[in-house]
Amino acid sequence: MSDVKTGSAAAGSSSLDALLRPRSVVVVGASSDPSKRGYQVIPALRETGFRGDIHLVNPRGGEILGIPVTPTIEALPSGVDLALVCRPAPTVPGIIEECAARSVRGAVVLATGFREAGEDGATLEGRLREVIQRTGVRVVGPNTSGILNTRVGLNLIGARAVRPGSVALLLQSGNVALALMTEITERTSAGISVCVGVGNEVDVGFHEVLDWLGRDPDTSVVLMYADGFREPRALLETASRVTCRKPVVLLGAGRTREGATAARSHTGALAGAHEVLAAGLAQAGVTEVRRADELMPVGLALATQTAAEGGGVAILSDGGGYGVVAADALIEGGTRLAELGEATRARLRGILGARAAVGNPVDVGGPADADPTVFVRVAETLAADPEVGAILVIGLFGGYHIRFDPALEEAECSAARGMAEAMRRAGKGIVVHSMYALRRTSPLRTLEGEGVPVIASLDAACTATSALVRRASGRATWPPPVAVEPSGRLDEADVAAAVRRTRATAASGSSALTEPEARRLLATFGVPLGEAELCASAEEAVAAAERFGGPVAVKVVARGVLHKTEVGGVALDVRGGNAVRQAFEAMRARTPGLEGVLVSPMLPEPVAQVLVGARRDPGLGPVFTLGAGGVAVEILRDVVHRVLPVGPGEVRSMVGALKTSPLLLGHRGAPAVDLCALEAAAAGVARCMTQVDVVTEVEVNPLFLYPDGARAVDARVLLGGDS
Repeated sequence: MSDVKTGSAAAGSSSLDALLRPRSVVVVGASSDPSKRGYQVIPALRETGFRGDIHLVNPRGGEILGIPVTPTIEALPSGVDLALVCRPAPTVPGIIEECAARSVRGAVVLATGFREAGEDGATLEGRLREVIQRTGVRVVGPNTSGILNTRVGLNLIGARAVRPGSVALLLQSGNVALALMTEITERTSAGISVCVGVGNEVDVGFHEVLDWLGRDPDTSVVLMYADGFREPRALLETASRVTCRKPVVLLGAGRTREGATAARSHTGALAGAHEVLAAGLAQAGVTEVRRADELMPVGLALATQTAAEGGGVAILSDGGGYGVVAADALIEGGTRLAELGEATRARLRGILGARAAVGNPVDVGGPADADPTVFVRVAETLAADPEVGAILVIGLFGGYHIRFDPALEEAECSAARGMAEAMRRAGKGIVVHSMYALRRTSPLRTLEGEGVPVIASLDAACTATSALVRRASGRATWPPPVAVEPSGRLDEADVAAAVRRTRATAASGSSALTEPEARRLLATFGVPLGEAELCASAEEAVAAAERFGGPVAVKVVARGVLHKTEVGGVALDVRGGNAVRQAFEAMRARTPGLEGVLVSPMLPEPVAQVLVGARRDPGLGPVFTLGAGGVAVEILRDVVHRVLPVGPGEVRSMVGALKTSPLLLGHRGAPAVDLCALEAAAAGVARCMTQVDVVTEVEVNPLFLYPDGARAVDARVLLGGDS
């Protein structure tokens, strides 16, 4: 797909224009019954000013609201842009066939009763998909709430009194769409540009509509709600382009559902479906919220405000309690509070008094009670501090004239204009939380008119402010222009041979490599592995231990045994020939199909242990995982994920996101680990996953990390697919 462009010419080139910007509409299943959707859409189109031709189809003929009704689709003029299908599910495939015969370019299918209704519905949806693929008619739905485009007066949703604006809605729920349209229209000064309910995505998917909206000059922000995505990787590819130009905010449902496949490695067990998708969305620059009341305020904040890159948040409060709550919420959400300079604090004391709280939060309570314009002078002072990237105002603003003196209303309006201007001039963001937000007082309407988001929920205001700071600090990082590569030059002939061997093993029916095979494969890709010998007998094991000359580890090697510790297949710190022999015999007695044991010298105690893994997600493709390693990995669950490929520096970013990162970066005088060695191991695992098509999961756990290197202690490679 091409890069995102702006302007009407770019938007006009889209294949979705017939759906989203049609010049003519036909209602198939038009009705004279006001309770039916086939009737409701007709006055809705007129009320919103649709300027194109409106055609109606119903076997009874006649007319509805003064518009002639055509008895059949066959009798329509050729080349109508868009059909709204208001007929039961079983009739839909045939209707799309008839529309195609009259060169109708697109259709919106409202009917339910497809795959969401069970096996019979899924079969019907399969028939519909076959018709779409054969005819080329572009279809939104089925099971959709419809489409709205206020710019051209297209209202196939039936929404009433929706104010035009620049907020686009892209959703899977009609109720969420109506709730957002109501909230935006009644509680803000913003308006809607486009609303699309994708429904079952039988044809047109989230990513295609998002691409269109990314190029739509009338849209400044996209708000999304989704239960799931039919093509998640395509969505990430599109979002990574769109978010470079305009914000995309998502509320995703189903975060607690487990992945569809049973994992046979820690990597798979830890890479839950939502956790991986959330990581990919963040890489693509999408802002994800977790609460329904955050979607609209976060979207409006991102659409109207821009924080200064690298700056923290300054809290401007008129009371102590909410200031502390806001500080906790921001910090717990990973957002830094600005450390105000002494010069800034001195100026604030001059404005607020010597005893004023001028740390962060800054408390204007008292002086502002009699003179709300104090907010302007404080905002100007904070905006001038280079540590400040955005300001969060919380408390009573907008209600001082209600709380204290009606004569303060004009002063508050003046303060609203002054704060907005001060932040614009400084190039920094501002978000206002007000206890009076739902009353939409004149000072708060003034703020909205200046493009400042006013939010009733303190939690939502904190989330919106955090989103501003995060968006300023980094846009989309996926896909990277250059993927991280293993250190040193790989032997491409060795790599090709390793790929052939692995494909042959998969073709033989094996679902996993043995550890010696896995070690050989990963070593080819530059993963640092210690010495180890495969021994088929007790005598060979004893001889290997003697050559290593010290305590050894003895591990069982048997195809199909993946978790060695669970079958007693690992013996550590084994010393002397007799002990090695005993370990071998015990493992042979417990393990049918034993191929031998792997003998390796015991490694020095590491500074830290990590898990480095990758798996092939059915929707997102190759995914990389880094986490705290060792036998307790599934208990700790301290992991982070990225969709591959990742760029240089991304591994270090992942390290910083771990709760156990202090152990890797040096804690209380302990040495830091060799991050370059960790990056090399990660790059080797990533390249193995992306280059060997039959590999479904790769895991190195633990990877021992030292101040001057790294060593993989155990390796696991799972196979699947066709060779």
